[in-house]
Amino acid sequence: MPTNVQLPAVMPAPLPPGLVPKPGSIPRTSPAMIRGLVREIGLLPFHSTPIEGFSVRELCRPEVFQINDQITNPWYWREEILAEDVVYGQFFDGKLGFIRKDVFPLVVALKRGRRTADELVDAGLIDERAHTVDRSIPAGEGMDVDAIRDMLPEGFKGVATAATMLQNTALWCVTDFQQRRNKRGEPYGWPLCVFGRPEEHGFLDLDDVPEGEEAVREALVKLTAMVRRVVPDVTEEDVLRMLRPRVKGERKAKTAKTPKTRQAIWVSQAAEPDGGAEGGDAARKKGKAVKTVKTAAKSRKSLVDPIDPKDPVMADALARHAVDGMVIGE
Repeated sequence: MPTNVQLPAVMPAPLPPGLVPKPGSIPRTSPAMIRGLVREIGLLPFHSTPIEGFSVRELCRPEVFQINDQITNPWYWREEILAEDVVYGQFFDGKLGFIRKDVFPLVVALKRGRRTADELVDAGLIDERAHTVDRSIPAGEGMDVDAIRDMLPEGFKGVATAATMLQNTALWCVTDFQQRRNKRGEPYGWPLCVFGRPEEHGFLDLDDVPEGEEAVREALVKLTAMVRRVVPDVTEEDVLRMLRPRVKGERKAKTAKTPKTRQAIWVSQAAEPDGGAEGGDAARKKGKAVKTVKTAAKSRKSLVDPIDPKDPVMADALARHAVDGMVIGE
C-alpha cells in the first residue's frame, strides 16, 4: 500500500461556482473538486450522516469508493483537502467531515459556544477521560494518538474514543497529518491525524462564535440554508441532530443507510489507526472487524477490485492508474 499519496497531473477541475451536484452524480474526484465543494456549500461530511445524501460518499458514484485505488478513492488523499480555509475533523455526529473556516464559528456555536473543556465536563458533553486526554496536549501544540498515549499513564485506554468526543464538541480539530515510520525511518500504514485546539492553530477565533439564544438560532438557520443546497427538504431539526454533540447517555442519531457493497472498503481501511472512530482503539476489536469483512465478502468476489471492467468511467480510472511512467504531481 503506498504511503505517500500523490495525484496525477490531470485531475477533475473544481466545479464552477454555484454548481452543487446531486447525490451519486460525481464519477471521479480530486482534492481540488472536493475542496471546491466544501468552499461552495460551506460544510460537507465525508461519511453518511443522519441527513441522507449529504456527504462526500453519497455525492460520488459508489464505484469511486469501491475501488481500492489511490488515485480514484478520496479516502487516500483526505489530507490533500485540508487547507488554510478548510477545517477537518469528526464534527458530524462523531463522523469525519470538512467545514469552511468562516462557517466553523456557526458550527461551534451549536456545539459548545465559547465554553471551556471544564465547563463541558460539567454540562455532560465530555467525560473525565476525554478531559484528561485534552490536557495531555500542551497549549499551542498538536499531537497524534501515539504521542498522546505516550503522555498518559501506562494502560490508559480510550484515547481514540476521547478524541472523537473532543472533536464532536469542537474542542479539537485535525491540524495536520503525521506519517508513521518504522525504526529504520521508512514510512508505513495510514498517516495519523494530528490533533489540536482550533483556536490555537488559526482555525477559529472564539470572538467570532455567536453568543445568545437568538444568535445561535440564526446560526442554525444559516447552516440549514447551506445544507438545503444539496438536500432541499432538510429541516433545522435534522441539521441540529447532525451537528449537536450528544449529552452523556443520549443515543446516537440514526445514520442514513448505506448498501453493504459500499461499506466493505471502509471495513478494510478501519484496521489502520486514524485517530478517530474509523481507527485507533475501536479498530483493535479484531473479532468484530473480521466477522464484518467476511459478511461483506459474501456480497461480492473481491474487496480490492470489485469494479466491472466494462464500466467506461472506472475502466478509464484503472487504465490511468496502470500506465507506466505516469506523470505525478498536481
